[in-house]
Amino acid sequence: MRALRAVGAAVIQPVLERLRSVPEPVTGRSRSLDLRLFTAAAVAWPVTLVALRLPAGVSVCLAAAGAFCSAVIVLRRRPAEVPGRRRRMLETVALAGAAVALVCAGTAGHLMTRQAGTVDQLAARRAIVRLEAVVTSDPRPVGAGLGGHRSLVIAKLSVRQIVGRGMLSTPNTPVLVLGDERWLAVHWHERVAITGRLQPAERGDDVEAVLTARGPPRVIAGAGPLFDAVEEVRRDTRAATEGLPTDPRGLVPALVMGDTSRLPAQLNDDMRATGMTHLNAVSGTNDSVTWL
Repeated sequence: MRALRAVGAAVIQPVLERLRSVPEPVTGRSRSLDLRLFTAAAVAWPVTLVALRLPAGVSVCLAAAGAFCSAVIVLRRRPAEVPGRRRRMLETVALAGAAVALVCAGTAGHLMTRQAGTVDQLAARRAIVRLEAVVTSDPRPVGAGLGGHRSLVIAKLSVRQIVGRGMLSTPNTPVLVLGDERWLAVHWHERVAITGRLQPAERGDDVEAVLTARGPPRVIAGAGPLFDAVEEVRRDTRAATEGLPTDPRGLVPALVMGDTSRLPAQLNDDMRATGMTHLNAVSGTNDSVTWL
């Protein structure tokens, strides 16, 4: 995050300083509403949504194009020769180009980091793999299981080592695992070893692949003292809300401690549809660390 802020300062700040150095024309009319930064943000958000669904190389090209467009406008124009309305339009385009360069560079770095390794290749082949991964979300049941199992349980993992089709890599790639009720015994940030079949995730998802587990997970390393302490507080929060109705019983631990293990699937879908999942994914997790 600090690196991204530094890149943002390096890209946006020179553009702003250059634009501020141009005096505004003196007119008898009141100043109109300045929408330059709003327009830049309005362009950057949809570009980011598109870039997340494109290869990282395309994001790099978009970042270069935005930076080039902004640089040409800022470095080559002569303010004294440009009428006021046209100058304002050029300033808006320059800021939009700088914003696009920033968000596309950040998106490209994010995609390159999580796509490193062989997970994507093995998922495209739907290979059976053995992997070690860190549990990054609370396992939770989402429906009836298959093959005699009571529940279908999902969890997000960060793959740290994967072996399949004669290839070994040590990535840091997010995947979604589909397992049975035995996954409910696994805790947040534990390291597990599992075997399963990979398949590609939908483009634009927050994971790179989906793993259908074969057999139970094997815990090979604990979460560590810090996360063990967090889990104790989470356990107490679950106990304190045990008598509440279904939705509050799952929602309160999610909001307070980032514990989504008992969040009903319908409520989770509703929060996703209304853009409120950050309250569980970010706010609750931050609160859990603050408690310590």
